[in-house]
Amino acid sequence: MLEPYVDHVPPNQTNSLSDPAIPASYIRIMAQELGLSLKELPQLFQFTGLNIEVLQQEDQRISTQDFLTIFNHALHLNHREDFGLRLGARLKPTTHGSMGFLLHSSPNLMTALEAIQHFLPTRMNFAHVELQKTHEFIHCSIVFNIDLSQEMRRVLLEACMVVFCECAEFMIGQTLNPAKINFNFPEPRYSALYADYFDAEYSFDHKIAGIQIPLQLCDIPNSAANPEIYLIAKQQCEYLLNQIQLPEASFQSKVQRILISNLHHFISEEQVAQSLFVSKRTLARYLEQEGTDFRQIRESVLSQQSLYYLKHTELSIEVIASLLNYYDASNFRRAFKRWFSLTPSQYRTQHSKP
Repeated sequence: MLEPYVDHVPPNQTNSLSDPAIPASYIRIMAQELGLSLKELPQLFQFTGLNIEVLQQEDQRISTQDFLTIFNHALHLNHREDFGLRLGARLKPTTHGSMGFLLHSSPNLMTALEAIQHFLPTRMNFAHVELQKTHEFIHCSIVFNIDLSQEMRRVLLEACMVVFCECAEFMIGQTLNPAKINFNFPEPRYSALYADYFDAEYSFDHKIAGIQIPLQLCDIPNSAANPEIYLIAKQQCEYLLNQIQLPEASFQSKVQRILISNLHHFISEEQVAQSLFVSKRTLARYLEQEGTDFRQIRESVLSQQSLYYLKHTELSIEVIASLLNYYDASNFRRAFKRWFSLTPSQYRTQHSKP
């Protein structure tokens, strides 16, 4: 029987779990793995107030409470024991937004692990990662901050571990052997299938879920490392994290977060309002009460992002203009001159390292 998952969320977590925090793209991948038809899709959204349109909007976020309810429905609709493993295999780097780009462009696995620990809340705000370093290993543990059913915990851990191992092996250019994967649930009856997804040793019934990785693997240079992409992705992750960590997000901060997530393509005020489940007029009223408006927020996001690109990267003015969704560099230059009373080139010259 399908039911809302809200009953399983601790009362003191309700407020933080009601803010839009989980990428809706994860729901789309989940629906694809389930093989649901268009007529069957609404079953996923029962008790959430959402509909299939959420799957058609890139970078939209839903509340953790809605995500858990939808995930619970998915488990009821699923007919495959290895659902978590298969789901993890579908979650490619592009589905993880800025964090995916950050990990794949990191200089090595150790840097990527630290990024996961720091920025995981931007993708999954009901879990955290703990890192413990010894002389020979780095112990990476994943902990859920809320109560989950045993089945949900198992499926989420399977998916997360498949995603991590695939990313890590891409970075180091080899298998994770002799790493050791620890699952904190009993060995499932389909455990023979794990060999199709994990090259490292794995075992079950541990107190804490995680992976133990030899330090020599963590220091292998990532052949795909890209310092410019790394810096850009890290800045975007920092911005998202700052917004998520606000105790009670204002509408201004919510709009900022959505604009940052959609930085590389145009998103209208009406689309932002839809993402927040309010009308355009209501959003304008809320922002007016906070002493701002949509145009001012967009200008602030674009101006601050442009400063970052000019100061911390060697990207050309034309590339920066394109990244900020300007049709041509001349429009960007005019906007920058309006914001700061000097041209992008002048700003870069003033802030270039000697």
